[in-house]
Amino acid sequence: MPHIIIEYTNNIPSQSMRAALTDAHTAFLATAQAQPPRALKGRAVCLDTYQMAEGLPSSAFVHVTLRLLPGRTPETKKSLIELILKTIAPHLPTHIPISLTGEVVEMPAETYVKHEFNF
Repeated sequence: MPHIIIEYTNNIPSQSMRAALTDAHTAFLATAQAQPPRALKGRAVCLDTYQMAEGLPSSAFVHVTLRLLPGRTPETKKSLIELILKTIAPHLPTHIPISLTGEVVEMPAETYVKHEFNF
């Protein structure tokens, strides 16, 4: 059930973020942390409305949220988000200032609900 959510500002090309999402998905699957593999979901969300601290229109950011069910050590969670950020970084443009951040969010197992159809 892991979810990789990439939020990015609209001054970063969407094709770059599509490729970044594909690579992040592939890298995460290689860790065997998504069982079964079809449980991994990803999305890249372009932000049209955002504000950077200094208000410079040329500044950009990418924030990755990795949502997981409980059961992984803090070290494992940190290594997973670091892997995703490392995988995304080569897809970022080099002509503008960009902040790349990430976090791991644990989803409480007792309130997570999943239904699958036609698998």
